[in-house]
Amino acid sequence: MNCPDCGAPNPEGAQFCNECGKELPKSGSAGQGKPSTGEDRVITTPASQSKKGVNLKLVVLIIVAVAVIGAAVAYFVLPSFLVSPQAATVVVIPSVSGSATVTANGSTYPVTVDYYALGSGSGFIVSNKGYIVTAAHVVSDPYDLRYKNTIRKMDDKDIKWYVAQGALYIYLKEKNPSALSKLTQSDLDDLTDYAITNGNVKVTSSNLDIYIAGPSFPDSMTDQTYLAQIVDYSASDNQEKDLALLKVDNPPANLPSLSISSQKPKTGDSVSIYGYPKEQMDFAKSIASTGNQKQFLESMANATLTKGIVSAERNSPKGTTYYQTDAAVNHGNSGGPVLNSNNQVIGVLVLGFGDTGSFNFFLSSDYVIDLLKKNGVI
Repeated sequence: MNCPDCGAPNPEGAQFCNECGKELPKSGSAGQGKPSTGEDRVITTPASQSKKGVNLKLVVLIIVAVAVIGAAVAYFVLPSFLVSPQAATVVVIPSVSGSATVTANGSTYPVTVDYYALGSGSGFIVSNKGYIVTAAHVVSDPYDLRYKNTIRKMDDKDIKWYVAQGALYIYLKEKNPSALSKLTQSDLDDLTDYAITNGNVKVTSSNLDIYIAGPSFPDSMTDQTYLAQIVDYSASDNQEKDLALLKVDNPPANLPSLSISSQKPKTGDSVSIYGYPKEQMDFAKSIASTGNQKQFLESMANATLTKGIVSAERNSPKGTTYYQTDAAVNHGNSGGPVLNSNNQVIGVLVLGFGDTGSFNFFLSSDYVIDLLKKNGVI
């Protein structure tokens, strides 16, 4: 037979070519004596098909792996985004503490003010680091808000004044409770001014304490204390932008946070508002303390939900955009989140008028986003 490579003749049955030493085709093999072509190699060699098959299998495996990983991510990660708005809404209680002396009837009494609340409002968690957004007037000077309708951040002098009032309140509660029961808030304010001016009360230490409570702050309504500091106070720049950013000193781990939408509300949109109306706190005080009081107080740590629509868009002469809503809210709801149908924050409740509780206004989330960007809160 002739060698298919060099063409040299070889004896019948030889395994190797006598001339070039190449292995000879076995007798009876298909294509014997015929040089192979590129087409033959493509058709008869399974390498290309094998490689293609491996790639397809690899692609399928990758797709399956991505699908499995995606399902795992959806299972383990998505719930953290599906945050309950009630879990991320908190009650904000500004108060003062300190010490003072009260002089009356020729005697001086030392008074320790552990806790003297100045009011309450609502807020919501925007970061698991413990950042909370509320209305600025919730943590503003109550005196100016009450008599001047002005939102002003308290300074050291204001805080000292409220410690003096707290000391007088504690003194009267112990020494003359009947007289205290007859005093209105206006009477107590006047008495505080008089006592400070005449030296009947002297403050030796004073602190502003902003208490935070809610379902994501364990035992915050019973045993554990969570205090926050004011990080930013937007109303100091423009009173109409009634927003403040707080930061909890030692927040619990894994705090839930609400998602904030940049989409502008439209008239007719449905809204949900979470918060802590004053009536909710009054209800808690009216219930007898017998039985499982701890369980009851923990239930009171959950915000109240009300629903309504965006009634109108209102633009102030200063250029601030307010949105009107008919959702029923009351004192204490201020600073609470206004949510769209996807449970995303579209605003912060800041104003209410009338006695019906259904003529209220919120600032859009645009202002919240600006506040967070300004302070580097993601």
